[in-house]
Amino acid sequence: MTGTRAATLAATMTALALAAGCNASHGRDDDAGAPADAGVVTDDAATGCTLPEPEAHRSAEATCRRERPAPPLAGEIPEHSECDEHADCTEGTNGRCTGGSFHGYHCSYDRCFADDDCADRGGPCLCRGDGGGVASGGANRCAAGNCRTDADCGPGGFCSPSLGDCGDYGGVQGYYCHTCEDECTDDADCADMEGIFGRGYCAYDEVVGHWRCAYDHCAG
Repeated sequence: MTGTRAATLAATMTALALAAGCNASHGRDDDAGAPADAGVVTDDAATGCTLPEPEAHRSAEATCRRERPAPPLAGEIPEHSECDEHADCTEGTNGRCTGGSFHGYHCSYDRCFADDDCADRGGPCLCRGDGGGVASGGANRCAAGNCRTDADCGPGGFCSPSLGDCGDYGGVQGYYCHTCEDECTDDADCADMEGIFGRGYCAYDEVVGHWRCAYDHCAG
């Protein structure tokens, strides 16, 4: 083999080795921590999508106030109630006697004041009055979910509040990232069905793992 042919062969082998190394570095595991292009959410190693910005999403963490009002109880307290006054609620933080004349009164407590208090739930700390719904009792509570802020959903991602199986009666139950498979982004994307309980809303479905239109509602 001449010197020229040997040098050519060596150069070719070097190029092939470099190409192989480059291809190996773009596998699913090695590239997991690499930033994606701005505005693109990648849901697997080969495909991605540009997500529309939802009307409601959480761009930053928030801290709840530690003071909780103790409003006077209205009307007669039913016998099946757990409490008769706020002073009966001593098993947690900021205990308050809440409820109504039909279902009775029960104790509710602030479960959190910041997102770090909700490490076991996956979602953020929801401050009282923040989409709590009728069933929340006006207390700070930890939400379920897979994100706390948009940053948890990757570059170009959005972390949005989702109602649960009882619709707006139960209020926000969790915060979830939007995905490339979503069937809706906002409530306006969901057509209403006939009747008051046919109001459509966009919610995260844990069974299918993405957002879709729902029509479940509760009353009480």
